[in-house]
Amino acid sequence: MQKIIGSQGLEDYTQSNTRAKLTDLVVTRNDFPTARYSIDLNLEKLMYCAMIIVRKNELQNKTSITYDDFIYVSSENFGELTSPMARKEVLTATDKREIQRNAETALKRIYTKFDNPTMLVKDGESDEPAKVPMMTYCHYDKATKCIKVRFAKEFFEYFYDLVKKVDEKTKSFSSHELKHIILFNSSYSLRLYRILMSYMWRTSEVTIDLEELRWMLECEDKYKELANFKSRVLNVAQDEINELSNINVSFENVKNGKEVVAIKFIFNLKTEYKEQGHIKFIDKMKKGYLAAAIPFSDDGSHFKAPDRIKHFKPPVKVSPKQISTLVNCKEFLLDYGYFLGNLDEDTSKVIMRTLLTEKLDKLNAHKPIDMDYYFWLQAKRGIITNSNNDKKDDQDTDYQD
Repeated sequence: MQKIIGSQGLEDYTQSNTRAKLTDLVVTRNDFPTARYSIDLNLEKLMYCAMIIVRKNELQNKTSITYDDFIYVSSENFGELTSPMARKEVLTATDKREIQRNAETALKRIYTKFDNPTMLVKDGESDEPAKVPMMTYCHYDKATKCIKVRFAKEFFEYFYDLVKKVDEKTKSFSSHELKHIILFNSSYSLRLYRILMSYMWRTSEVTIDLEELRWMLECEDKYKELANFKSRVLNVAQDEINELSNINVSFENVKNGKEVVAIKFIFNLKTEYKEQGHIKFIDKMKKGYLAAAIPFSDDGSHFKAPDRIKHFKPPVKVSPKQISTLVNCKEFLLDYGYFLGNLDEDTSKVIMRTLLTEKLDKLNAHKPIDMDYYFWLQAKRGIITNSNNDKKDDQDTDYQD
């Protein structure tokens, strides 16, 4: 039997539905942002709202969601998320009517233009990308002013149950709050932001081959002159990302002789978001320690206490995100330098990733890995953050991962 996700029934949908919020997390596999797909900007925004509603329904109602289920998004909810006017502190009745009308128009256009979008995902085992259907159903109901969509079976694995399935075979994933993409007016801004966020955990710089970047952004046959590509695509995306999101980004040419062969992006969290995130992360850790009667000192001295080993369990497996945190922590590499010798930093990180994946027991035998210690160090530096304090969403926070 099909379930209606986001509603208890169309007749009372607007009163009882699960709503997406600006602070909700969009969580997807990292090969999704770097895939190639042609999709209307509003449909892409709606898609992320629907993903959030799927996840929130499962968390709140303790039910499993399947690819057969329909997801509903109301024009009211879509309007309050996508309209800049909705950010005003005081909304007049006229403002509310305009927001509602604009949202209804947007949803009607989504329905009119809908054409079963498919994305191309590169598979390392083949020269030809896989064609993955994304959404298979769309209907706009004028009476309820709701849009109904359904995700394709093959697409579910790119956003559903990602945290629960983390193991050595699971694809890495990333998350960001909905509010950081929902006001973008350019699809290039949205795509580039999500591409950069898929790297955020590991680095603050990434170099992307120019032809690869054109492929991802569907610009292989557009803006062939580099200056035109920069002005119409990269500059537009840079300006919107810097103005509307939680990161700052700049870019520069990478040349082979005189030819530009790649674009190097330099990006980082804005100071206000970095400070908020790491404070929340450490505060959450502190509260957990105190609740369990475990010593905690703001200066971190408790991690060096002689009886520290009594208060933590060495990990029996580590997720991709945890591995990235550890190999990018200089103290961790120093503490386990026994296995690395005098290798350079890049080679050390590669070897340590392998050891953490395949020989974790040997690392623990040398010295039990105090995960919280290294996470605390990286949080103090603003490198990792706790992006959501909602108890229901704990499995999506970096601390819990």
